[in-house]
Amino acid sequence: MSKTSGVSFCTECFSENLNRILHTDKFNVSNKTLVIESIPVLQCSDCGEIIIDTVASQYIDEQISIFNNNGFINKVNLIKKSKKLSNEKIGETLGVTKQRVGQILQSDNLDVRTMLKLANAIDEPVTSVFGFKNIVKINNEYYIK
Repeated sequence: MSKTSGVSFCTECFSENLNRILHTDKFNVSNKTLVIESIPVLQCSDCGEIIIDTVASQYIDEQISIFNNNGFINKVNLIKKSKKLSNEKIGETLGVTKQRVGQILQSDNLDVRTMLKLANAIDEPVTSVFGFKNIVKINNEYYIK
């Protein structure tokens, strides 16, 4: 069990025998059925109950975000936070104001040049910061591949 999960027992039978497994579930996102695979949930060894803890919730939220962004992955804010970089510091590197950095980070329409500049500003390879996943429709259900 992950130490960050916050769950120490089954909510159905109160057993402490929990194992991390990969689970598949369906979610309604904007009136579309999104099938999320490999969700790292907890399962009770005694009764089989599936428990969605904080680890699973974060994974689900990330997958829904990728789906809502048409497969585009942007980790700038996550890396920025982990490196304790301010918009002001990034702005100094890019030669723009902290307000402009905020606007750029909120944009849904980043061009390749801007992505490269942002990756350089936070001192990370562009492939570590940005990515793309294919969204596949099968029988009116959507999968992220």
